[in-house]
Amino acid sequence: MNDLTEIALDALEREESKDAGDEQDTTNDGADEKDTSNAGDGGDNDAEDEDDSESENTDEKDGGESDDDKSDGDDKDECARRAVSMVRNGEADILMKGLINTDNVLRAILHKETGILRPGHVLTHIAMAEIPKYEKLLFFTDAAVIPVPTKEQRRQQVHYVNYVCHALGIEEPRISLIHCAEKVSEKTFPYTVDYLDIIALAQSGYFGRCIIDGPLEPDPRNEAIKRQFPQRYQQLLAEVYPALRHSDYIITYSIHLYTLAESREVYKTHPQDLSLAELTALATEAGLNTPEGRAVIYRAAELLPQNPRALLMAAQAALQVGDYGKAEALLTPLGNSPQRSYLLGAIRKMQQRYDEALHLMQEAHDGGILEATAQTEEINELK
Repeated sequence: MNDLTEIALDALEREESKDAGDEQDTTNDGADEKDTSNAGDGGDNDAEDEDDSESENTDEKDGGESDDDKSDGDDKDECARRAVSMVRNGEADILMKGLINTDNVLRAILHKETGILRPGHVLTHIAMAEIPKYEKLLFFTDAAVIPVPTKEQRRQQVHYVNYVCHALGIEEPRISLIHCAEKVSEKTFPYTVDYLDIIALAQSGYFGRCIIDGPLEPDPRNEAIKRQFPQRYQQLLAEVYPALRHSDYIITYSIHLYTLAESREVYKTHPQDLSLAELTALATEAGLNTPEGRAVIYRAAELLPQNPRALLMAAQAALQVGDYGKAEALLTPLGNSPQRSYLLGAIRKMQQRYDEALHLMQEAHDGGILEATAQTEEINELK
């Protein structure tokens, strides 16, 4: 069974190499625009950086944009699909909307088999604003996707904006739950009651490190000036406020690769911080054929549910102990890929469902896995 999975992994590597070769020396028609922020008139929550306006100089990722990461053509959906595929496979960190329509991007993101929205998660919107003359970054959510969120969606929005702030180096974001009034009223403003629950969850550590308060309304003094002296207010915005609110930011980051010893400690508390290679090293250390090693491989598949390699390795671990049902479930997210067809065909062969096995092996062969021919001959001998 190890040989079968190795063949599937080799086929996946060949497929990725072929895609990279096909895309070489092209330009990306859908991901080369600098200004990509989504503008909105407002949002339920805003988070601001409480850190001092100091810039840290750390090592950036080595290298720039390579030709292998570009795609060209009039098919906007194909451009979006390739970009989403790169993020899904760990070849890119951020999906950026370029000169294509939003519907092209969302189709690729929300595709049931090849998209990147995890089951049970919420697609939401976060806007980051760098305001001239203001010393902090501002984040807003959600100003574009979910205008009337449910309680659970609102909690996920708070979680996402806090996560984004942490990823950008803001250790303790201040999150304001914005509303048209600061008073809690179940009758008049039912949302405000849930805000109190969110604050309580934040104080218990539910969202991680952050400070949450609300409901908060816009500064009444500022609003009064805006209302009573509209022309003077515009002058203040143009000439006075910029000088009072200014800071220049340089956001840099470095990637730290954990040693095996560090990975053991991180796995105990924050396994989501480990890469597939680091998780695989832990499983190998424990023994891939041991319950402990399989547990790590299964955990990797849970943490990386859209990574084909993680899913194939977890399926292999399940097959080693004869758990065909688990192996098949792990292969499902791979869609109609030849790797899934090949391993599922092997499972059907072991289950003596030979006609299905032959059909799947034919799909695998048509998809480029030539080793399926030998499996087909074995199945025909068994029939």
